[in-house]
Amino acid sequence: LELNQFHALANYTLDHILFSLEALCDLSPDMPPTNVELSDVEFSADVLTITTDRGIWLLNKQPPNRQLWLSSPISGPRRLDWIAAAEGGEKDEEGGEGLPRGRWVCLRKGDGYGARLGEYLKREIGEGVEVG
Repeated sequence: LELNQFHALANYTLDHILFSLEALCDLSPDMPPTNVELSDVEFSADVLTITTDRGIWLLNKQPPNRQLWLSSPISGPRRLDWIAAAEGGEKDEEGGEGLPRGRWVCLRKGDGYGARLGEYLKREIGEGVEVG
């Protein structure tokens, strides 16, 4: 993964999560329920901060490693790598228009091996969180 692709994919993912969480913060009646009470969502200096009644989640870019790092008050730290989709791809894979398709996944054995970023966030925060 080239550095410029990493930044484009990471920015797309972080922006998408930010927009979905901001919609959840609005507490629209047609939004899915959350597992936590969201109080603030902020994206600044490449760090997405999600503040809830159960703690603070941080999601940030790690360009030298081409990873996203997630810090969760529930499950602890996770390092996520971009895994490119096979030719043809799957419908639920992430990536914006003009970006490669694939997934942010945890590759560390014994640490939710193969789990996707969206799975962590939906399980811990709520079904309304969209990654891409």
